[in-house]
Amino acid sequence: MTRRALLRRLLIAALLIPLLLIGALLALLGSRSGNLWLLDQARPYIPGQLTVREWHGSLLTGVTVGELAYRLDDLRLTIGDLDLALAPGDLIGGRLHLRHLTATKVALALPPAEPEQPDSAPFELPDSLSLPLGVRIDQLAVDRFSLAGNNPDGPLNIDTIRASGLVAWRHLKLGQLALTVADTRINASLDGDLSRPYALNGTLDWQRP
Repeated sequence: MTRRALLRRLLIAALLIPLLLIGALLALLGSRSGNLWLLDQARPYIPGQLTVREWHGSLLTGVTVGELAYRLDDLRLTIGDLDLALAPGDLIGGRLHLRHLTATKVALALPPAEPEQPDSAPFELPDSLSLPLGVRIDQLAVDRFSLAGNNPDGPLNIDTIRASGLVAWRHLKLGQLALTVADTRINASLDGDLSRPYALNGTLDWQRP
């Protein structure tokens, strides 16, 4: 084999290998069985117990999950009727982009709070809350949110949550947030840096019948 023929074969192999890897990745992301296989591979690295029921669709075309439950000691999270649409192309640029994220219910139970020590230092935010990966959520909707734990008055219940234009990385921007708590409707927006001195600007108003 001549040197020119060898170089040609090496060049073809160098082009085919990345294409084959990309094709395999798309096959895993673009099918239900591939998604479930990736989830099974990730389980050993996830602390606690994660349970997923009724997975339909794929990460490339959109996913619906009947119930997602996570438990770590006394921390419990349950999400019902999860529906999300991912923009996978944005992952190449280092950003997690969800076109929409909806759920009929989200229930979060926190572990009991540890007794506060008399000489403990007051709580302070770290120098930065920047995320390792940029996050963008175009539309967020939760029909009912419940937060239990560490509240003597019982769980906090929010009837509806609607948000749009959420972008977070080193900077946080929330275009619109609407909450309904009992008979009170709250509207808010927020914009600011996720590092000290945490200069945040926003609006807040509420309405009651």
